[in-house]
Amino acid sequence: MAPALALAAHARKERLDELKVHGNDILSWGQLPPKHPLSAYYQQADKVRGKGYERLAAGLLPEAFVLLMRFTRFFDVICAHPSVRKGAPQFVALRRELEDAIVRLEEIHSALSGGGGDPPPLSSLAGRRRRANLHLDYES
Repeated sequence: MAPALALAAHARKERLDELKVHGNDILSWGQLPPKHPLSAYYQQADKVRGKGYERLAAGLLPEAFVLLMRFTRFFDVICAHPSVRKGAPQFVALRRELEDAIVRLEEIHSALSGGGGDPPPLSSLAGRRRRANLHLDYES
């Protein structure tokens, strides 16, 4: 690999690593054991997810990446919450949203790392998720 290309690839990797750190930071919301009511975590997760998709639709890939990473972090905290019922409709819906977010994160990651162009439109998400056949086991 040419030195200039290697340098550019290294810079992209460093930037992605930095975005991942920011994406994992949900401030006091991430403290375990969770200290807020479960409903507050669901509200924050939905808010962050919505803002992530807004940024993605606007083509702001780094911001979308950070916000969708934060959404996945909220999912982790919700799973650890003592009041969570993993069979509840709200949790099942959240898990589906997580699967969608993971697909989008992979696409954004690829675009930011130089592995592809812009991610496909949001309308193509459902088919891509089915084709990816994602099965996340958070039942235990």
